[in-house]
Amino acid sequence: MKGGLGKATTPPLTIIAVAWTIEMAIVVPRFMSAAPAWWPASCSPAAQIRPRAGITLARRHDSAVLELGKAIELNPSFAQAHYALSMALATGGRPEEALPHIELAMRLSPQDPYFGQFLVRRAEACLFLGRLEEAVEAAERSLREPHIQWSRWAILAAAQAHLGQLKEAQRSIEALQILRPGIDLTFARDYWPIADANALEYLMDGLRRAGLPSRA
Repeated sequence: MKGGLGKATTPPLTIIAVAWTIEMAIVVPRFMSAAPAWWPASCSPAAQIRPRAGITLARRHDSAVLELGKAIELNPSFAQAHYALSMALATGGRPEEALPHIELAMRLSPQDPYFGQFLVRRAEACLFLGRLEEAVEAAERSLREPHIQWSRWAILAAAQAHLGQLKEAQRSIEALQILRPGIDLTFARDYWPIADANALEYLMDGLRRAGLPSRA
């Protein structure tokens, strides 16, 4: 890792592992049964994060929160554990509780090479709370960071649409479609591990208003 307080305790592959887990959410029931070839055999406490993040992606949010809480008890300075916990909380219907954890992750590892993912988790929690200006600000910041995943554009588009910034939202959808050709509302709904029905519908409604088609 480049720096930050998490440098001394966080193995360099940890955030890559977490990012890989999230990106592979759509096939989590299959990939969780076998680690990739490059996965470290023993990577404490990083070895704790892969199954715990996967629990969230398998939509077992309460179990993920419990397990990630245990990981943080073992290492309160583990930035990626706070990041993963914020995801479990936000997508599990507890976005207000998610924010302190993602903000702590950002303080613990401010030079993290995957800092953009921290920012998009903050944007997601703010979106679900209706704090739309903050959601836009965090999503736009995430897009200035490397390792861009399509969810950054999706969160930005939804927040912009709910703010009534439809031209900006449409441009964000265009960028999203370039990054992820063929994406539609059905894929986004299936991909996002959101347990709270109201939060999921709010996100989908924002994407719909922004111009994302129901079917590609």
